[in-house]
Amino acid sequence: MPRTTSVPASGRPTASSPATPGRSSRATWVFGDPDAPHSFTDVRDVARTLAAVATDERAWGRAWHAPTNPAVPVRTLLEDVARRAGVRAPRIRRVPRAALRPAYPFVPVLRELDEVLHQFERPFVLDSSATTASLGLTPTPWEDVVADSVGSWRAAMLVP
Repeated sequence: MPRTTSVPASGRPTASSPATPGRSSRATWVFGDPDAPHSFTDVRDVARTLAAVATDERAWGRAWHAPTNPAVPVRTLLEDVARRAGVRAPRIRRVPRAALRPAYPFVPVLRELDEVLHQFERPFVLDSSATTASLGLTPTPWEDVVADSVGSWRAAMLVP
């Protein structure tokens, strides 16, 4: 079974899509450390990896990481999205973990966020080199991931 980290939307945006810079002069609030490196995996790379491991007997019986570009901080992700969208980069603010805790009894998704927030508070880097070496799969270039995501969000009128 392939493993991934966060998957930027290449299709229709969801509530988990990265913040959309340039929409207002207000700050963009993020969970965790906006400067900690984080591996982001394109959903198309996940699909290609699933197809490859399902049809290659050499892949059976072990876990595979979907091909993933080098880790970037959330701040860099948002700056890249802003640059591609032709808008200014957002001011980034960190949501304090303590601010989330009072909502846990009332907002189950925030309670669950507490279990995975460590992925955004310190480096969370995925090594997919075994997938590339064994299956010949490489990640979609980062610039294509960003461009396609912005295009999808623009089509949904979530970025200017």
